[in-house]
Amino acid sequence: AITLTAPNKTPFEVDLLTQQQRRCSTRWMGNSTPLDAVHFPAADQWLTEHLGLPCGLCQLVGERKLRTTRLAPVANDPRDSCRFQDGAPLTVLSEASVEDLNRHLSHSLKPCRFRANIVIKGCGAFEENTWTKIAFETTSPGGGAGVADVGVRILMDDYRCTMVTIAQAHEGGGVGCEPAGTRPRGHEVSQVMKKLLARDASTHGPLPRDNPNFAVFAAPEQDEAMVRVGSRVCVKGLLKDAPSIFAHNERLSAERWRLDENRFWHSEGLKNRL
Repeated sequence: AITLTAPNKTPFEVDLLTQQQRRCSTRWMGNSTPLDAVHFPAADQWLTEHLGLPCGLCQLVGERKLRTTRLAPVANDPRDSCRFQDGAPLTVLSEASVEDLNRHLSHSLKPCRFRANIVIKGCGAFEENTWTKIAFETTSPGGGAGVADVGVRILMDDYRCTMVTIAQAHEGGGVGCEPAGTRPRGHEVSQVMKKLLARDASTHGPLPRDNPNFAVFAAPEQDEAMVRVGSRVCVKGLLKDAPSIFAHNERLSAERWRLDENRFWHSEGLKNRL
């Protein structure tokens, strides 16, 4: 079940197993094809009243292949897919990159502001933007020696939207902290990131508007794997002569891709290889 809550509003529980469902299709931001979904109409009134516009609760019933998204030219494994994100299955960010950004701000941000799946410490600032592949050394539940490596391919730099300018509830309290859901200093964050982290779409991929890059998109090499807090990270591949991770992976793609006016990619067939 899912429980919907909001300030000064009675919580509403949606039982995903027993309540009425309707099959539908939906457009997902950054996806060029419709996705199959299940609509739960019982939540429509609660959501519409709270948000002030017609809306409903839908659950996607299938995974979205990255080759139908803005990451198509770098999704070189046919298994590359994700369900909820409008980017990639994983986002990787280093603590050092956040610390470097904070030096240019009047206030400090925490890594959780950027909602990365994996946060790495012990490397240099923006070093993650030079990796093409990393692996996490897994350990047995009893804390024994490493038994396997969980491989992760880095796909491209992560283009960030305005969400990174909004304070998150789990950033914690304290003097000078912004209330969750507000962005009194959001303009500063946006301008500093654009100044420091703006990239050229011709080398770094299809950036929405003038959004800055921060962190990297990635995909696991295994269908199932477990990475624990404290797992050792091994860098398995580095950029060489390519200007970005996007350019590196685009060169590896077996297909030629064309970007249309809506910023979606279309395959034009296999590359001619000598």
